[in-house]
Formats: sequence, C-alpha cells, structure tokens
Amino acid sequence: MKKIFLFSSLFPFWTAMAQTVPADTLRQQLPEVVITPTLLETPATEVPRSVSVVTAQQVQLLQPLDLAQMLSLLPGVSVVGSGLNPGSNESVFLRGTNSNHSLLLVDGVRISDPSTPNGAVDFSEMPISSFGSLELLRGSHSTCFGNGAVGGLVSVSSPGWQRGGAQFGLAATTGTFGNNTLYLQQEADAGISLHNGFYGRLGFYNKMVDGLDATVDTITNPLAFKRFDNDDFSLQRGMLKVGYEKNKWKAHVFAALSDQQTDYDKKAFKYNNPFGENPLAWYDGDRTEIDFNRTTLGYSLQGAIGQHLQFRIFGGYSTHQRNLVDDSSIVRLPDITDHTYSASDYEGNTTNHDAHLIWKFSDALTLLAGIGYLREHMTFASTYFSNSFWGPYTFNVLLDTVPAASIAHAFAQAQFNGGSIIPALRPFHLVAGLRYSRHNQFGSHPDVLINPSWRFGRNLMLYASWSTGFQAPSLYQMYAPDTYYLSDVTRGNPDLKPEQSVAAELGARLLFGEKGLLELAYFRNRISNAIEYCYLWDENIPVDSLGTDWYRDDYRGDTYLNAGELTTQGVEVSLRLPLHRLLEVDANVTWLDGSLLYGPDLLQSEHAQGHQVQLFYSGAFPSLEENEAPLVRRSSTANVRLTLLPLSWIKFYTQGRYVGKRNDIFYDGSIRPFGAQNATELDSYLLWDAGLFVQPVRPLAVALRVENLFNTTYTEISGYASRPRGYFLSAYFQL
Repeated sequence: MKKIFLFSSLFPFWTAMAQTVPADTLRQQLPEVVITPTLLETPATEVPRSVSVVTAQQVQLLQPLDLAQMLSLLPGVSVVGSGLNPGSNESVFLRGTNSNHSLLLVDGVRISDPSTPNGAVDFSEMPISSFGSLELLRGSHSTCFGNGAVGGLVSVSSPGWQRGGAQFGLAATTGTFGNNTLYLQQEADAGISLHNGFYGRLGFYNKMVDGLDATVDTITNPLAFKRFDNDDFSLQRGMLKVGYEKNKWKAHVFAALSDQQTDYDKKAFKYNNPFGENPLAWYDGDRTEIDFNRTTLGYSLQGAIGQHLQFRIFGGYSTHQRNLVDDSSIVRLPDITDHTYSASDYEGNTTNHDAHLIWKFSDALTLLAGIGYLREHMTFASTYFSNSFWGPYTFNVLLDTVPAASIAHAFAQAQFNGGSIIPALRPFHLVAGLRYSRHNQFGSHPDVLINPSWRFGRNLMLYASWSTGFQAPSLYQMYAPDTYYLSDVTRGNPDLKPEQSVAAELGARLLFGEKGLLELAYFRNRISNAIEYCYLWDENIPVDSLGTDWYRDDYRGDTYLNAGELTTQGVEVSLRLPLHRLLEVDANVTWLDGSLLYGPDLLQSEHAQGHQVQLFYSGAFPSLEENEAPLVRRSSTANVRLTLLPLSWIKFYTQGRYVGKRNDIFYDGSIRPFGAQNATELDSYLLWDAGLFVQPVRPLAVALRVENLFNTTYTEISGYASRPRGYFLSAYFQL
C-alpha cells in the first residue's frame, strides 16, 4: 500500500476559480494545447495519437476525490481501487498493460516508487485539485519517455504565472460515504504574479478520512468473536514554487513535503485461515498501519535562441520513506491472540535530468534531440516476531546493499510535412523517432517510433503508429536476497531481461460543428519477456507427487523469472456532442481483450538452477506445456456524461460509468502443491453520479456531488468493500 504525492503546485484551485466565466464564454475557449505526446506545443485535436486532456474547469465541475477517480472516466483506462475506502491502493491499467507499465510525470518529473516489488505507482493520493492541466497518453511512448511508458503515461502540469497579481484561496470539502464515515479536506494557498514575469506559490493541503471497514465480513458463526475497526487515513502536504515566465522564457524551482498515515486491512475477507476463507473464524481486525513521507525537489528552464532554436532543461529528485507496522492479533478465542508483530522500513529515491534542443528548420520540418539520465535506488529492512507455544521466534531481512539502477539515453525525433516535397502531399505528416538507452545492468536498448497521419481538410485526420519499448525489472525483482534453507536460489534474479513491447495503433479523429468531436482507435500491444513471480520445486519429484510426502520438503524457494508474453488489444470510441447551447454530452467506450501466454519456449529458467518452476499466478508449470491465462482486473468500460448549463452561474451534470465483467485474483489453497493465485469472475456494474456547481458571486462558489446515486452494490476487488452512496459538499473562496 504505497503512496505518492504531487510535488507541483498543490493547491491551484484558484486557477479554476479565476477562470470561471459565463457558460456561453466557456464554449469559445481556445483549443487545448498539449506538449507531452510530441514534446512540442500542439493543439490536442492535431496530435496524431490517442490523447485526452482534462482542464481545471472540468475538475471544478466533476469534483473527483483524487487523480485515479478522474482517470477512471477516460477511455482506455481500468482503475482498480477508486471505489474503495479512500487511502486504499489504486492501480491504473492503461490499455490492458500492467500497472507498472504506466509512467507518471508531474511537471516533467517522474513519480515512482522503487521500493516496491514491481515499482508500480499508487495513484490513490494524487489530489486532483492540484494541477492546471492533465494529459493522458495511451499507447507506447518509449521513444520520447523511455523506461516505463510501454502502456502509456499520465502527465500533470501545475500552473505558473497567473494574471491578476496576488491570489489567495481557501477551500473545504466535507462528506460521508456510508455509516460512521467522514471525509474532510481543507486547502489554503497564496500566490503572487508580478508584471516583470516572476511569481511565487505557497500552499497547504490536509485530508482526513474516518472510513469504511475495508474488507467484507464473511464470518457466519453467530458466536464468533468479531472486533472490527474502520480504516482511517490522513494526509498533510506543503509546497513552495517560485518561477519566471515572460515572452519565450520560463523557469521554476519547487519543493514539497508530504506526510500521510494509513490504517488498512492487509488481506481480503474476514477470516483466520491461511488456506482460504473460513466463515467460522474468530477475528479481531488487522491493526496494520503505514506512515509514509516524501520530499521532492524539481526545476525547469526553457527558452529560445533566435527564431528557430529552442531549448529546455528539467528534472527533479524525490526521496520517500515508508514504515509499516503489523501488530495484528487475530483472536482464536476471546483474549487469546497469536502474539505476532512485524515492522518493515522501505526507503527509495529517484532522480531524473533531461535536456532538449528543438530546431524548427521550416514549417515543413521540425527536429528535436535530447539527452537524459535516470537513477533509482532502494533499501528495505523488516523484522518479524512471534511468541507461540514453542517459544519466541524472530526473523530479520535486510536489503541495504542494492546497486542503483541507472539509465542514460539520447534520442532524436523529426516532424515532417509532405508538402515540402510536392504540394499534393501537404496533408501528409510524419513523426519518426529513435531512442538509444543504456541501462547499467542490461546494456543498450534502441526504441523506434513511426507515426504517419493524413489530414482531410481541417476536420478529419487518419493516423497510424508503430513503436517499440522496454521496461526494466524493478530493483526488488533483481536483488531481493531471500533464500530457502534447501536452496541457494535468491528471490531476486539479476539475470532477468527487460520486458520488450511492440505496439501498433490505427485511429481517426473527426471535428464537427462548434465543439463536436468523434475519435476512434484500434490498438494492439505485445509485451515479451513478461516477468512473473514463481515457486521452485525439487526437480527430482514428479509434478503430480509434489507435496504428497510430509516426511520430505519438496519446496525450493521462490524467485522472479521471464516467463511469458502479454498481449492486449481493443477499440476506443470517444464522442463530444453539443446537443444544444445549454446541453452537452461526453461519452466514451473501450472494448478490451487480451491474455498472458506461458510455455516452455517462453520460460527463461536459468536462474532456477534446474528446479521445477510453478507460476504463482495460475499455479501452472510452464516448463511442461503451453497455457494461456486471461487478463485480471482489466475490463471493458463505458462512460457517459450530460452537462446542463442553464445559467452563467450554474452548472449541473449527471454521469454514468459502466465496468464490464472481468477476472479478479484470489489465493486458492487447493492448487497443488502449495496454493497459488486463481481467477474468479466479477459481475459488471453501472454507477451514476450527479453534481451541481453554483457561483452566485465571484469570490464564492459551492459544489455538491452525490456519488453512487442509486446506492448500487458492486465489487472492485474480491473481498474488499466498495463505497455505497456518498454525499460531498465543497465551498470555495478566492481573491
């Protein structure tokens, strides 16, 4: 249950407030300009890739609780955890790829968590009120962004210089989402923008959640001892940003601190049985707590040299510490506990630095070149103590000598217009790029992008893309030192190979009317060398006899291996349709399919030293036969939103989110010989929300949101409780 924080301007809700204008004026806004997909300023409707842009005005209207909840409304995104208790882990899957295949950028700085097993980012504590714009890029973008972007990326940008001189804002949100729950959030910020281009921002953010009991109660014994606890959460953040913006020159530096405390249930359901659900169990709650803090520094400088040459230099450093204490005392009988205690300390840091040079040779040709450096490091220490009938027992794990992972890279990208050859080819555009990365562990890796497009007038674009990418193993997957007493095979595997992707996309974008937009995209992504967690077994015992003789120990430990191939494909359709000057419809549908393929030809088992390999996921023995497993926790989705603008100072919306049937994972003790993950199908569900935004006078505004309007019962993760109907009220004051 790792947490992250947004180190950019944490409290720019004044941005949305300052930009609040009458509804008719909102329809005349300039086209959204995005920088991320091509690393050049380009109107969003002209980008030849699948990209979604969310503005501060949209966030102001929809009032999502965090970034993941906002992302769940966009095409191509499966979010697991956004409907659970606030503070729970939220995983984002872009176009069906794994959660660690998505890159998160904030003002160009990578947010990562190298101290976790797979390095995936938890989006649960990214406050959505903290940005000026959000860009979601779907599909592989490794040529521009390197390691970690094989599924796509999320780019958050904080506001800089603002018109109006000094700004000051206060905001508060309160709400409830079930019995005995309370949601409180307060924000305060102050900023000043001088006429000479200098500006400063200072903000503070506080959130407190008195939440749900996060797991489902399956204990049916009426005499069972049950002592449950709600799972609470608190978060405090502070931020300072200073910068300069004038003409073609921009620069800023920032510093941010974050501290959060989480009380959570460490496993699904309510039972006391390591081999599966036991409805007759005695249970007293998990009492597991995490204290997480992060410090981040960042910088950026960009400018122009003459009329045709631009440059930018940016980067940042982030360090975090996570302390986990598990003092769970599962009760077998009243006042009789298991007397166990464990504590773990995780530390990690990430730094990245990039320099780009942009040369606009002509209207038909723009060249971009860059170099950069990325470094990640982590340490881990844990202690386990128990005091049972046989006496006290202590077990320690220390991982403090892990080599840092570093990547140096250089890349070049060209944007070309066919009209420079012959006028008839003026509608043809081509983006082509090449990236060369050198990993200190895995050596050199090239990535390629070919992205042609054809424009039919100003309203229709057809595009295609083909790209490659790579994802390096995490530090934990390479260097975890754990071994089993009968084997010297370490859990970490320094011989792992990077996962490699090949992605293709075909798309069309049609503009119609004043604000109408229709987008269609087909995508396919294949990731080879997929890394899996595996059990190891005695190679001298037949598979069907493993674990059948209790006088011997067939187990030989666990490790990570390149074991399979992940393939995903799907179709995305997005529509923005103004039905009337007072009514707009936004909708998107994503159909997703895919599978994980395992087999003898895909398994790279040298590190296993000849032991038999069993996948923890599915329990299959891939060295024996080829098998295919469905995707888990990814689903086809659909979203629709109707926005009504009856008056310039009132906005109303209602939106529905459909999540299709999907497979979830659970630990199945019946899978021989040791138990493994199995899949269970979860039902589809449809949730409706409604909201109202009112600004009767300029300094004041009020927003009301009803979540899960019809109090639908649904499941995101098997064994965990989802939120029932919730009510949230926000008030804003801005000068």
